[in-house]
Amino acid sequence: GSSLYGSDAIGGVIQIFTKTGQGIPKAHFSAGTGSNNTQRVSGGYGGQIGDTRFNLEAGYLGSDSFSTIGNTANPDYNADSDAYRNTSFSANVAQTIRPGHELGFTAFNSNGAVHYDASYPSPASFDYRSEQTLSAYSIYSKNRFLPDWSSQLRFGIGTDDTLTFSAPGTPSTIRTDQNQLSWQNDITTGLGNLTLGVEQLLQKVRGDTAYAVTQRTIQSYLAGYQGHAGNHALQLNVRHDSNSQFGNYDTGSLAYGYQFTPAWRANVGIGTAFKAPTFNDLYWPADAFSAGNPNLLPETSRNREASVHYDGENHHFSIVYFDNQITNLIDWAETSPWFYQPTNINQARITGTTLAYQGLIGGFRIRASLDLQDPKDSNTGLQLQRRAREHAALAVNKKVGAWDWGAELSTSGSRYNDTANTVILNAYTLLNLNAGYRINQEWSVQGRINNVFDKQYELVRDYNTPGTNLFVGVHYQPR
Repeated sequence: GSSLYGSDAIGGVIQIFTKTGQGIPKAHFSAGTGSNNTQRVSGGYGGQIGDTRFNLEAGYLGSDSFSTIGNTANPDYNADSDAYRNTSFSANVAQTIRPGHELGFTAFNSNGAVHYDASYPSPASFDYRSEQTLSAYSIYSKNRFLPDWSSQLRFGIGTDDTLTFSAPGTPSTIRTDQNQLSWQNDITTGLGNLTLGVEQLLQKVRGDTAYAVTQRTIQSYLAGYQGHAGNHALQLNVRHDSNSQFGNYDTGSLAYGYQFTPAWRANVGIGTAFKAPTFNDLYWPADAFSAGNPNLLPETSRNREASVHYDGENHHFSIVYFDNQITNLIDWAETSPWFYQPTNINQARITGTTLAYQGLIGGFRIRASLDLQDPKDSNTGLQLQRRAREHAALAVNKKVGAWDWGAELSTSGSRYNDTANTVILNAYTLLNLNAGYRINQEWSVQGRINNVFDKQYELVRDYNTPGTNLFVGVHYQPR
């Protein structure tokens, strides 16, 4: 997705639609509790009054959790539970000035604290923790200047502020601020839809680490086309990013689709991307076990894929083949015993196939997927660390009256914890169960049991993962 969204979209894009107020203002609420003293509370209020739409959301999540490190022989082991806490708030307001013209404001703030195990420079009994505040605020103007021309001008500011308590006294700090101004134009023509945009991003870093570069500017220009002609579909995107720290990068993507029948279609595509190291990658405050790497180079990649899709009335099936070649892949690696840094892997290649199904069979809603991939370091031929070759998931749900029952099964192949492929992390399979009951049109209760068989597994050597755990909650949503 770099050719549309820039550096951070190298691995793809998750599109999130935040709630916008509509209809008579109403409140909603949910709360739940579970194992390890886990507590979750969230609520909101939103709606529309005249030409003003608004929505407010707030939430809290806390858990005593479990000990981060499970291996008692690890020098950082501490038997205490490593808790997690997070509070969040979001808001958006949109005012229609006149038909086709809207002014808006969005806000988001999240404050979290995570505890972890370590032994240096303090004893393992010290309460090691990291506190992070993320915030983002923006104002925008959406305007339909002509029937075929829509414009959006947006200015936003964001902050990532982290405090790390690794010894008594003053914590280490690193803070990144960024200001972004963007202008996107969508134009409808008789031959398809055009997108034209320009962005400017200013990033600054400060803290208690010596920085070779304390700020950088990224100036970007993008253009895109999407069109259909009969059974043919075409999408083309190009983007230019001028990064004051790392230079100029051009990325693009081209995709073609053909609709064989109303149900069957095929797609092929190729795209390039790049990812600049973050200030955290470059300058994370050094301690006895980790540090940033100011010598990192940007990632670049070329991805090719081909797919076939079936969309029936109650069934969707797809098979996708992908081939992603990456230069200077950024990955945190153990550069010396017990010391980790982000490093560049000169050449990496990830090839594979994804099969997916979603449909309705005998009253059961089914979602299934299978990923078979070969993630490897092209120079050494070794498997990339902590990436399994196989992963599969299956979810089955069924409604019976006011009840909704479900089960989820996921399985992953083995992986290596290190770049030398000497430490194996075993394969695992997990089963989760869930159920929901609708009391009436507004109130419902839900419950789930995760890791039903208490499977012990590792995603990182010596680090714990959740055992069997239970969560139950209640939800209120007015109609």
